[in-house]
Amino acid sequence: MEALEIYETHKEEEKQAKLSKGAPPAPHPMMAAYQCDSAEDFVVETIRRIRARIHHGEITSNHSNLPIIERLKQHSVSAIKQHRDLAAFNVAGLAFLSKHIEETSGVMMFADATAKRKKKKRAVLTLK
Repeated sequence: MEALEIYETHKEEEKQAKLSKGAPPAPHPMMAAYQCDSAEDFVVETIRRIRARIHHGEITSNHSNLPIIERLKQHSVSAIKQHRDLAAFNVAGLAFLSKHIEETSGVMMFADATAKRKKKKRAVLTLK
């Protein structure tokens, strides 16, 4: 409730400042504490910080929630798959760039160089 009051007063102050062509009002201390630039961001951030007081049993026992839960599950699975694919694509791109740099400049990158050096050192020690 306090967040809505802060939102309303800040919007009113912005409106008055715009009419009088003055400087925009300073943000409310709570807006500064939540690191929000606008009153809308402050309300969203405040709602985001509210802890849910409902438990798994209460959610799953209500049959009217089942379609919502199923859609949420499908959306979560697809979003996770997209992020996993994106991460794999980025890793493959980095591996390609690393291999390309190694081939063109002859410089070994990352841990591969130290691993190959240790192998060579072991091979030399076994020959002696």
